[in-house]
Amino acid sequence: MQTKSGQQLKYRVQIYFQILGSFRSQQHTLKIWRSIRALEKKIKNQTDIITKKNQININNDEVKS
Repeated sequence: MQTKSGQQLKYRVQIYFQILGSFRSQQHTLKIWRSIRALEKKIKNQTDIITKKNQININNDEVKS
């Protein structure tokens, strides 16, 4: 994606999460936290692709809890 003057935009993504419903366990929360951090890392490593396509594909198994 570019501005009208031709500058390429850079994306910086930070993901926050909140567990909805009842608290299961600390292990469950840690599993979710690890999935979110892995997703942030993937997005950070693919910023050039995101900038060109203005989108990123996220597989279901990358965000399972």
